Amino acid sequence: MKQFILLLAVFFSATLMAEEWRTPHNSKDVSDYLKKGSDLSGNFIGVSGKVVEVSIGHKGKPIFLISIDDELGSITIAVGSLLNVDLSIGDTLEVLGDVIPIQEGDTQISKITDEKVMMLGLCIVNSTKGYASGAKPTQALCNKWYLESFPKSYKDV
Repeated sequence: MKQFILLLAVFFSATLMAEEWRTPHNSKDVSDYLKKGSDLSGNFIGVSGKVVEVSIGHKGKPIFLISIDDELGSITIAVGSLLNVDLSIGDTLEVLGDVIPIQEGDTQISKITDEKVMMLGLCIVNSTKGYASGAKPTQALCNKWYLESFPKSYKDV
């Protein structure tokens, strides 16, 4: 938790300009990702949107649907969080994650989506509840994403 005090402090003083690099993907990008499926496995995606459904996933961590609504359209994508975060329907989030294939027979995620890929949420900023969280192994990546630029790959950190 201490590791993200700086991240949380910056969250409250961040500018709108910074948000552009944090969540560069829009509803059209997400639609393209869902169509291309596992060909994009391992690519980073950064989106802003609202939580429309929350469920319990692997090891009690949340899985949720986030709706990306913008001038290009509206689409939802499933997110499996690496973090134990407090989420409610209607929360506004910024999420950085990997695009990963949904495994056949994954009954937990299939309850909320029938897509072939999802996001693995590495970093989550909840502007409704006022917190920023990152998975411990990806702390440097989360800080870079939130404070500097959108990472192209893990080599960027």
